[in-house]
Amino acid sequence: MKETKELKVSAIKSGTVIDHIPADSLFAVINILKLDKLSSQITFGTNLESTYCPRCKTKYY
Repeated sequence: MKETKELKVSAIKSGTVIDHIPADSLFAVINILKLDKLSSQITFGTNLESTYCPRCKTKYY
């Protein structure tokens, strides 16, 4: 049986979310915004599943 790995990202209390970046452009955007040079913690991911859509106030199950 294949083991699944999961990363849970907690809700953002203060910060910025950049959403809907095509997966093949993610690292280009990181380089353009110089996010790889930041000393503070950042999280980026591709094709992440979400159980909540704030725009439409809908929970997905």
